[in-house]
Amino acid sequence: MNLKNHNEIEKIIKNVVIKIIKLYKGKGPDYVNVKITGKEIEICAKGILSSFGKFLIEHDGIEVVELARKKAQSILYKYMIDEILKETNLKCEVIYEECNFIEDFRKLILKIEK
Repeated sequence: MNLKNHNEIEKIIKNVVIKIIKLYKGKGPDYVNVKITGKEIEICAKGILSSFGKFLIEHDGIEVVELARKKAQSILYKYMIDEILKETNLKCEVIYEECNFIEDFRKLILKIEK
């Protein structure tokens, strides 16, 4: 993958992530960064919570937010993986997730498959 293609793919993946966050939040995130290194794609996003999610966390309802994330996660990840494949022809899988609702931040690492 040449540098121009590399940067274009990062931008496409960033747009996919923004689109998915807009689906459940109603608006885009504050920040998304995508970095491809070797056979891995690192995605960091800040500003991922909906207003209702923030409200729940502020009122000791973080368990509800975590439960909702667990229930929706497989659907959202499958949709993201399918969109990345459709847009970039890269088949990948989620191999790592870090989620901090207090900081309103999520980090994913995807492994690019051949």
